[in-house]
Parts: sequence; structure tokens; C-alpha cells
Amino acid sequence: MGQGRSIPLKCRKCALLTAQEARSRHGESGDNCWNPNICYARRSHARHRDRRNQDRRTAYGQQRVDTPEIEPSAIRADLRLYREFGVDAPVRAVAVVVRQNKRRVAELAPLFCGGMTPRHLDCWLQQVRQTLRDRYGIEGFNGIEVLPPHTWEQASEARSKAKAQWQIDIAGVTDRFAASLVLYRDSDDRLVGLGVEVWHGSERTAEFPPLDCRGVSPTEFANYFDRLRAVLKQHYGTGRFAYLERQPANLLDKRLDRVQAEASEESETEVQSHRLRLDLEVMWRNLDQQAETSEQRPMQLAIVAAGVSEIVGRYCQFAQTVLESLEQASGDRGLDIPDAAFAPDVRQSFEFDFTPFLLSAPEFERKPYEVRSLDSGSVVVEQSVEEMLNFLEATGAIEAESPIDPMQVAHSENFAAWSQAIASVLGARSQPVRLQELVDALDYQLIDGGEPNVHQDLVKTWLTLLLSGFELKQRGEFYDRDQVWISTCQSNVTTSL
Repeated sequence: MGQGRSIPLKCRKCALLTAQEARSRHGESGDNCWNPNICYARRSHARHRDRRNQDRRTAYGQQRVDTPEIEPSAIRADLRLYREFGVDAPVRAVAVVVRQNKRRVAELAPLFCGGMTPRHLDCWLQQVRQTLRDRYGIEGFNGIEVLPPHTWEQASEARSKAKAQWQIDIAGVTDRFAASLVLYRDSDDRLVGLGVEVWHGSERTAEFPPLDCRGVSPTEFANYFDRLRAVLKQHYGTGRFAYLERQPANLLDKRLDRVQAEASEESETEVQSHRLRLDLEVMWRNLDQQAETSEQRPMQLAIVAAGVSEIVGRYCQFAQTVLESLEQASGDRGLDIPDAAFAPDVRQSFEFDFTPFLLSAPEFERKPYEVRSLDSGSVVVEQSVEEMLNFLEATGAIEAESPIDPMQVAHSENFAAWSQAIASVLGARSQPVRLQELVDALDYQLIDGGEPNVHQDLVKTWLTLLLSGFELKQRGEFYDRDQVWISTCQSNVTTSL
């Protein structure tokens, strides 16, 4: 059976994006690949192609078997995984959809997988399977559907349109806090923005305003990032990010205008400033308090002198840090910080096997292979390669290979005429001749006839020089053709057959 045309990798990756992201990345502001007349249908085909092909193969296998058809269950449940294209891509969220005769009858609200462990996910799936068994008599999932990771929030908002919906809440599993790190990068892969989203279970509870990294020095960025981690640890109990997400730079300005952070005012004030500061007023106030602790004048002078010296030292250190940050300022280009620099602050993914929660595919008994004898009496049997070769050699079908004499191959060409022509050119000159000059001096079109060919002329000349008594010398580099010199050998030169 023929195989259909494969979907281009670019279209498969585009199918995992939302329609808005696809138009932004591949529209007029991107590579101008977006065509609304065909892209909507092509993206839908790329998302559902594997599942549809699997259904067709199952139906085809049922038609080929001479056994009673097995009616599929009227009610089936499919597990949805929201993740990027690829088998090893991390799963952003999981959901369940229940269908009856291809009609959607119930859906389970997506569960955000940020911050989960294998034990959490296994506990949730066990509870889901028990619920499916109690409500619909389903013992497991019939298949797995893979959808783009950014569509799970849209699916969560559209839950009310389903005929039936439910949500499974498990303490310690569906009520945990998790944070995702968003990196905005330009076409040169420079970091131009950084954002953070905080999730409580499957609900986004806070979103820090993105930091515009254009014009920010590496020192200021490190200061802001340290404060950001401290706030996440203090208020949400999460020390590392669950995911690292990349976004194009053109979305940064739009996000800066429309994002309204839902975090508390206290957490905003702690991280919104990333500039270097030195509070001299507090330092002078502390120095006055230390000086007042002593009633002796000399002791007060000593305390003040030491305090002033410390303040001056801190101010000089602060000024040096500010100057270094100004020298390192990125301007409008962004920061050259790779994704690998954030690896210590991002949780490592884990492997999870969904196979135990899937129903085994029905096995169809295939007809045994039948050997039919022909009226001619011909019988087909297996034969080893060695026995077949011995049989062919015995019958003379294979002739023994004899070694080939290179001179015979050369003489099958116009070797004598080539050798005489080379000897004539060299005899007319008293000094050695370069290989390329010799090739240019020979007129093979006159010798052999036919069309001129520069590459064949070089091969003919080189073959004749190797098989004749001409003297060859290499004066330059080994592969330098201009430094190969030829002269007539004093000994006998072969010019005839």
C-alpha cells in the first residue's frame, strides 16, 4: 500500500502553536509564510493526522481478517497531553475527554503539570481511572492525543461548553505552587525580556511584569534575578522554575502594555526595581546611633572615624560597580545569556510511562500462510547463499574472475599515440615542463577526434605518464598540480605497443 506525502517539519511545528502565535511568527512580521486559505486546514491535519491514521489502520486490519468484526466500545476515553512536538518534550498539562460514537460527552479539566513528581501524576491518573470506571465503566484510556502546550488554557476556559464536566482535586497534588520562566529573545538569540508566571494548581495566580533587558547590564540583571528568586521562595515556597518557555521579541512590547500582574503589592515592590542603589541616609543614621552609645569624647571620635571610613569604602565600591555596569550595558541589543545559564534554576524533567493506563489494542487473528502447489510441479524452497553460489559455479553460470592487466586497459585506448605526442612535446624542449603546460600543449582532439574535454585530457596525460618511462618530479606541495614537472627519462621511453 502506498504511503502518503509526509508533512514538512516546519508545518508540524507550526501546528503546535496557537493561531495568533502562528500568524505573528509566519505572517507579514515574520517569514511571510502564513496563508489563511490553506494554513488552518493544514494545521488541523498535522495535529490529528497520527490519530486518524491509527484509526484507519485499525479499520483496515479488521477488514482484512476473515473473522467476525469486533464492535468498538460505544464509550471511550482519550488522554490528552499538551506538549511541544517530539517524544521527549516535557508535558505542560494533561486532560481527559470522553466520547460516545465520536461525540464528545464529557471532559476533565486540564491539570497543570508544573512542579509535579512521578508520584503526583500517578496518584492523579489512578483517581481519574477510578472515576471513569465508576461513571462510564471504562477501565482505561483508548489512546493519547498530543496538542500544543499553549492551548490547554483555552481548553480550560471552554470547559462549560461540554455536556458534562468534572474536576478531580487531590490535596498536595492539585493545589501546589509552581512558577514558569518566560524568556523573550530576538532573531540573534539575545535575551531582550524576562517574565515569570506563578500557578496554584491549574490556575494562574500571579504574573510578574516582564523585565525589559534592553539597556540593562549583566550586574543589574543578576541583582533583579536574585530578588525574583527570593520573592518566589518567600511567598510561594518554590525555589526553582517548573518550565522554561521561549517567546519571540515582538511579543515583549505587547505583553508590557497589556499584562496586569496579579501578585500582591508587597511582592511587586520587592522585585520591580533592578537598579543598583546605596542608601547613605540609613548608613549615617546607624553611625549616629553607634556614636551615642559612648559618653566619652575620644571614643565617639574613634567610632565616627571608623564609620566614615567604612561609608567611604562602600561608596567607592558602589561607584566602581556602577561604572562596570555602565561599561557592560547592553544598549538596545539585549543580553548575551544562553538558556543553559538558567539550567540550575529550572527543575529537571522526569520520565513517565503512560502505558499501564492504556487499554491493550485488540488482537486480530490472521490467516495462516498457505503454500499452493502449481500444476507444473514447481516447488519453492529456501536455499542458502553459499549453496546457490556453488551451484552456479558448477553449472558455469559464473565465470571465475581473472586479474586485469592495467597495460591492457591502457592499450585498449589510443595509448601509443598519446605517448608519442607527449614525447614530441618534451623532445622539443630542453627544460622540464609543468603538468598543466603539457596538457595545454597536447591536442587530443586532433589525436583522437571528437569533442574537446579538459578533464579527460588531464586524465589521459596522467595515465600515459604513469605507464610510460617519463620522469616526474614534485617540487611543491603534494596536491599542487602546478608543481608537477615532467621530463624525458634518459632510459628507453615506451611509445609503441
